[in-house]
Amino acid sequence: MTRSEVIEMTSDELIENLVGRGFSRTPMGEHVLLVRDATRLVLPGPGRRLPLDYVRRIDFALESLLGAGWLRGPRPGNGDGALGSVIDAGDQRVHLLDAVVTSSPDGSGWCSYLPDELTIMGVGPSRDAALRDLKEAAALWMGVDPGRLVLVTPSVV
Repeated sequence: MTRSEVIEMTSDELIENLVGRGFSRTPMGEHVLLVRDATRLVLPGPGRRLPLDYVRRIDFALESLLGAGWLRGPRPGNGDGALGSVIDAGDQRVHLLDAVVTSSPDGSGWCSYLPDELTIMGVGPSRDAALRDLKEAAALWMGVDPGRLVLVTPSVV
């Protein structure tokens, strides 16, 4: 699909797409503030229809951050295994994610991260707490329930 084939959508659809890609949302009257790292974006609030030209401009403006075709491509958390691998566990699909967890040399805490997506990290006073924090962060980034994520860490002997 080319940029000229972008279709009209509602602000709700665009906001949910961006939240699924790691943006946080804050309603601000008739608008919504979306923030991810240093990127700030203000969109029309819920229930508003967005003209085709508006959607094209947003698609182009965020392409350097989200990649070419981000608006038309699969969203993280859509079940396509945007991170890790996806397996069937009974009637659910579960995401298996490689994770690394390290302790601070000064003993001040633990840090965990996904080697496949270094922008997702967790911290905590213990190894388990850092992994729980990472699981919540990854679930938010992917747009899935934390219960659908399994973190796999290497064993150190």
